[in-house]
Amino acid sequence: QQSNLLKWRETLAILSTYGRSDEFAALCTELGQRLENEGQDYESASLCYMCALSLNDSSRYWKQLVEATSVS
Repeated sequence: QQSNLLKWRETLAILSTYGRSDEFAALCTELGQRLENEGQDYESASLCYMCALSLNDSSRYWKQLVEATSVS
């Protein structure tokens, strides 16, 4: 909750290494939400959601990317 979002990769690595398996998904989701809300970093948030195995959350970024890059 208090990690520096500029160092989100390090936070994710710490969660992956030392996090308890029963808390890992929730903590990854929380990190993704912080990245999405506070930092507006949807790509990085999507990766955190993928680590949490949350397809619904991770696919939001993909949909935005497809819409932004699609040619009419």
